[in-house]
Amino acid sequence: MLLIETARSSLARGVSNGNLAESLMAFNTNYRDTGIFGIYAIALVMFIVQSSGFFFLIQLYNLLLSS
Repeated sequence: MLLIETARSSLARGVSNGNLAESLMAFNTNYRDTGIFGIYAIALVMFIVQSSGFFFLIQLYNLLLSS
């Protein structure tokens, strides 16, 4: 279980509060003319993975709406 009490990210807080993953990492890689970003999470049970995937999609959608 992630223990994030003072996380600045609503994604990290939501994963921690919902007990959706054992580990969570965001990554960003820049190339010459493009880049890639993503979220890497480790969960123990398939149900948790499905719940986490839905939660991550909602958070990315909210991020797109706010920018």
